[in-house]
Amino acid sequence: MPIASVADKSILFIHVPKCAGMSMDQFLRANAHVTAEARLRAYSKNIRLRHLHREPLEQLYHASCFHWVFMIVRHPVGRMVSEYRYQRRKGGLHPQNFISFSLWLRYWLYRARRNASVRENHFRPQSDFASFGAEVFALENGLGPVVDRFSQVTGVTSPVPIEMRNASPKQPVAVSKADRRLIGDFFHADFAAFGYDIDGGVTADTRTAKSETP
Repeated sequence: MPIASVADKSILFIHVPKCAGMSMDQFLRANAHVTAEARLRAYSKNIRLRHLHREPLEQLYHASCFHWVFMIVRHPVGRMVSEYRYQRRKGGLHPQNFISFSLWLRYWLYRARRNASVRENHFRPQSDFASFGAEVFALENGLGPVVDRFSQVTGVTSPVPIEMRNASPKQPVAVSKADRRLIGDFFHADFAAFGYDIDGGVTADTRTAKSETP
């Protein structure tokens, strides 16, 4: 959740895991002064501010702190496939490298039901991150619309372009109908909030949708 300062504007980027967050972080660092990326020490653990969801965000900040708040989301199936690839990226003898996507999905969603913050919120529904009336962009539409909006808000007419960072390896992943049903059930709030279809992509203009804080 980097906070960027540029042209007397304060911008909050809500970093949803596996939604091009590292690429956007680098973009903001190249075009603005960025803060709030430190680690906190609590309960003998290092807790990063990077992936904070709505509840702690709204305990730390008030909407009046920011001129613009935005977040990037992606189809929940694509997000889970990306996380699966990400966990397998180093190869070797790690258990996840020897199990199917279906078995991996069931294991991690079981853990996420017991603890929504497992793996630093990598399995938390994206709708849980929406705060302060954030403007929502769909990753499926590319990052160009985000750059255009950044320029409109800040007046920076020729920002340093986005470089894709931390992308997961693109090995084939088999996603069954049962996997899709499971993802549809677990992330049902995301499908409703962001205009996704379980068997397809974006069915609404997510770029102009406004998140709501309950």
